[in-house]
Amino acid sequence: LGNDTTGAYNTLEIILPNSFGYLSGYPATVNDSLVTINISSWILPGESDTIGIYVVNDSIESCGILDIETSLFLASVYYCGEDTCLVDNEVADTVIITHLEIQKPDIQISNFSVSGDACSGDSVHITFDIENMSTVMADSVYVVISCGNNGFVYDSILYAPFYAEDSFSVEINLDTICYDCDSIYLQLVSSCNCDTIITDTLPLPLNVSFMLADSCFAVGVPIPFINLSNPESADWLWDFGNGDVSTNYNPIYAFAEPGWHYITLTGNYNGDSCEFSMLIEVFPDICACNWSLYDSIDIVVDEDMTISSDISVYGTITVESGNTLTIADDRTIRFGPAGQIIVKENAVLHLGRYVILTSLEEPGCDYMWKGIEVWGSGLLPSNNPIQGIVEHGTKAGMKIKNAHIGILAGKRNMSYLTGESPSLWDFSKSGGVLKLIDNSLTMTFENCGIGVKYISKKNKENLENCVNACVFKTVGTLIDPHYSTSNAYKYPNAFNPFNGYANYSQRSNLGLSVWGVWDLQVKGNRCNNVEFGIDSKDARFDVVSNEIGVNSDFYNCKFGIYISNTFQSINFRHNIENCEFDYINDPSIFLGTSAKSLSAAIYENNGCFDLIKNNQFSKNLITIIQDNNYSGIYTINSSNFNIIDNDFYKWQYGIISNNSGYGGGNIGPEENLGNNFYYCRKGIITSLDQHLLKSRCSDFINEAPGGSNPYLMNWDNFGDLADQGSLPYTPGPLGTPWVYNDRFAAGHEFYPYNRKQIQSWNFEYNYFRHEKGLTESELVSPVIPDVDESEEAIFVHNTLIRKSENSCLPILMQVEINQKEALLTDMEEYSTALNEQLIELRNSLDNGNTLLLLDAINGNIPAGQLKNLLIDNSPLSDEVILLLLEVYPLSHGNFKNVMEKNLPVSDEIQKGFFEKIKEIPVGIANQLVQLQATNQNPVTVANLERQIETVDGIILLIRSDLILDAVKNQDLQKAITLIEQKSEASFYKQLLASIYLSMQDYTNAENWLDELSTDPHYSQWIELIQGLMSLEQNDQSIYMLDNSTVDELFDFSEVRPTEEVAASAEGVLYQLFGYVPDMIIPEGVSTRKMELTQKPEEVRNGENAYLGENHPNPFSEYTYVPYYIPEGEQGILKIHSAEGVLIQQHNLNNGKNELKIETKNWESGVYVYTLEVNDVVIESQKMILIKQ
Repeated sequence: LGNDTTGAYNTLEIILPNSFGYLSGYPATVNDSLVTINISSWILPGESDTIGIYVVNDSIESCGILDIETSLFLASVYYCGEDTCLVDNEVADTVIITHLEIQKPDIQISNFSVSGDACSGDSVHITFDIENMSTVMADSVYVVISCGNNGFVYDSILYAPFYAEDSFSVEINLDTICYDCDSIYLQLVSSCNCDTIITDTLPLPLNVSFMLADSCFAVGVPIPFINLSNPESADWLWDFGNGDVSTNYNPIYAFAEPGWHYITLTGNYNGDSCEFSMLIEVFPDICACNWSLYDSIDIVVDEDMTISSDISVYGTITVESGNTLTIADDRTIRFGPAGQIIVKENAVLHLGRYVILTSLEEPGCDYMWKGIEVWGSGLLPSNNPIQGIVEHGTKAGMKIKNAHIGILAGKRNMSYLTGESPSLWDFSKSGGVLKLIDNSLTMTFENCGIGVKYISKKNKENLENCVNACVFKTVGTLIDPHYSTSNAYKYPNAFNPFNGYANYSQRSNLGLSVWGVWDLQVKGNRCNNVEFGIDSKDARFDVVSNEIGVNSDFYNCKFGIYISNTFQSINFRHNIENCEFDYINDPSIFLGTSAKSLSAAIYENNGCFDLIKNNQFSKNLITIIQDNNYSGIYTINSSNFNIIDNDFYKWQYGIISNNSGYGGGNIGPEENLGNNFYYCRKGIITSLDQHLLKSRCSDFINEAPGGSNPYLMNWDNFGDLADQGSLPYTPGPLGTPWVYNDRFAAGHEFYPYNRKQIQSWNFEYNYFRHEKGLTESELVSPVIPDVDESEEAIFVHNTLIRKSENSCLPILMQVEINQKEALLTDMEEYSTALNEQLIELRNSLDNGNTLLLLDAINGNIPAGQLKNLLIDNSPLSDEVILLLLEVYPLSHGNFKNVMEKNLPVSDEIQKGFFEKIKEIPVGIANQLVQLQATNQNPVTVANLERQIETVDGIILLIRSDLILDAVKNQDLQKAITLIEQKSEASFYKQLLASIYLSMQDYTNAENWLDELSTDPHYSQWIELIQGLMSLEQNDQSIYMLDNSTVDELFDFSEVRPTEEVAASAEGVLYQLFGYVPDMIIPEGVSTRKMELTQKPEEVRNGENAYLGENHPNPFSEYTYVPYYIPEGEQGILKIHSAEGVLIQQHNLNNGKNELKIETKNWESGVYVYTLEVNDVVIESQKMILIKQ
């Protein structure tokens, strides 16, 4: 009953209530032994089972009442004073002075500890053991917990009875009882006399947490923040995630912008710092928190379910794995701004006919919702059952309206908002499948920020995905003003990073966005009034008509189809066929102004083997002025493309091609006699490295209705352009029955005849034309292009072959697939033979009598004797012919006789030849002009070079066809083998490294990067690609790139936009930031590289110099190296052995030239030649010497 050993107790009395009287008394003295009272005999039938126990002592006044429950009855214990005793709050009549000692149990505390770290979010616990060390039972013990700084008792824990030699453990979770304490006061108290057994004060660790008074938040509405942290005396800093802060303990704050806000409370106390964070979503208006607007808050589909009525939903409809949610025909589901549908892995969302998923559409309270997420596994193919699916029934006609992302095949990564992950997307959930397969009208995505978005997956296969016959459109403007570039918090912003990009027109940012997946179906879709119709990033798919002939249509877009790849790969190819484009321009540029901004129906960066065929650019003649359509096709750093049989009507620029490089490209015909340009300001623009680009059979029609047309030029060239057309192919020894001689000339036609100009600003090239076109004029043939006054000459040659209706069919059209491989081998052998013949011819020029001939031309020998000497030693070297043209010691007739044996002259002296014959009689001059085009009897260097170029062009066509055949047949290894056959060139090493990287074959990719590393021109590209490859190998994404690398990417793109590294940088930046370079259409470029007006001072010296491939290569004694050195620059060519030993060094002349390299004393092997301009290395290439 008590734990007091002081002897203060005097009397113990036991009575029943007043009606029963006194039962028994037990006198006791100090230090007597334990008194045991058997109370079982006190209970009488029908009597009360309550007894009163009166304790009388000299010192304790009334302490209180405690109920003790035993197995027999409930007893009340009363503590009394010396003279009076309270029973039921009344004074007792009897006080008996008898002494009784009650022994005190020996209770101890041990094993005390504190665990948990509030700063890391763990609960803080104190634990200890209480043990009764004595042989007597303590009736009960209290553990009392109170706050040390305010005395408030938070909890008291009763342990009763506490048996002899017993123990128990105590664990207290401080998170649940202590919010504003600086310490805990812990007491163990006897239940008999309120004596404290043990006391201890425990300092608490800094603990930070808070809660919000509300559960729904809106812009402009004050939110009370309730601080649950301790101690209150700590220093507090609230960060509301938008730059605003507060030091109040319990602030009240209203957010100014909707979206996700990451709030952080930081406490600092006694040198410790701790923080607690919470992510909340703030709605645009408080009306969205009006629960009466919603039929449901959240819906969890954990068994198959059908929604057969119209409903409105506040939050999320979650379709759990293994279940199907069906939305019945003609149903409308409306969502608040927090609304979304999540289709988890192995779940299905089935949409009935004419289902509408939209925003609340409540007057005064209509805000965009999140849309649908369909999850899967990016590690597995699309046909694996783990993939979530969105599908529809036999008839469709569904609509998704006012969603930020209509359907996301993947998952938003909410950890990005908290800073725990740098990636916007959860790639582990990519792989969701969309089966939108109806051929008439599947689904309309109206006024969505993004219609459909695919997230990159590691397993690229995506055959089960179909996006067919969908409509992506904006009616008016989007209802969210943050989609306007004029908004201070335009999307995407820190609070809404997942949304599409704002634009000038406040319209949908993207119709269909595809990143890193292959082979989905994209057929018969329409994009109307969206910024980007379709974008593709490292993806592979076709944009074609569907099964019932519905074409894909793009109207009123800044970009119809936007392709931007990280690198060139045959795995990223596209077929774009039978599409229609109109009103493609940047709406921020007002019509009729001279301002320009990049806008294109089809834009392609780092494209490879893409086919653009039979598309109609303004087919319906909707537009009436060229300002409405900017650029039809724009390619940069793209190669091996085929742009064939397209129609362009009233475009500012029909086709712009920049830097097709060693892959080249084809702008020409297949079935419909080529590309047609109607009333375009400029039909074709070519720039930079186009030394393998070929264009055939385009019609340029410029006679505008009413006689007026702002026409500028049919074809403007600003780069190193290949010869256009050629003489008919001369069959090899075995013959080539597939050759059609009328298909080798350029085949272009120009109407009317006074509007058929072509011009070239940087480089000379040859243009081989048909003799006559399909239609005749009394004045001039439509196939003869007028050449404007250009910086460099275009040499127009008449092939003497009449153009026919079949002249614009493909050269290889009738070659069967099974014949191509044998044909490729034959043509390569023939090319080798021609190169060997060219080497022999160069070694035998002038019959070795060059000095004799030079002296003769400068001497005074008779003209007839000189003529015979020159003819006998023909073919003549360029050196001799140049001196002949300069001195001109022959009569016109004799000059003609000599030149008949030496025409055509080489491209290097052709310009001088044409200048000279302007001074001789017209009749002779015209004969010589024709011989320069078609004189094939004498074997001159130029004739062999032209034949080699023609044969190599055919080889390129065959190889490209075989590669495409292999890709179509999914025989990728065969395609790679064909490319490896050309791997001595750096371009193909780069292509092979890219292909293997796209296949995630990192070993082979690294091997080809090592091969490429010998070429310093690619050093920065290699460094970038290796960084990206390292991320992939560690299952990371481009979102892991650090700020310095991103800054470097911007520098590449803006300062050197035409180099390979810039194209790759642009591909990465587009994915990260939606970055579109502000490229300038070339209008007056004077050097090889495109000049930039943004940062001209940052372009390094020598940027515009050019180093060509040596020819022939391999060679036996001589080889020629073409180069270009800008005026005012100092160029040096250095040649090293494979071991790095300097073999030769040559100072180079300014301008476009060719250096002859003599190698009589060299050993067979590989040599590296390097161009330096102003002591800066520009480019290096390999030459192969084979001694005979």
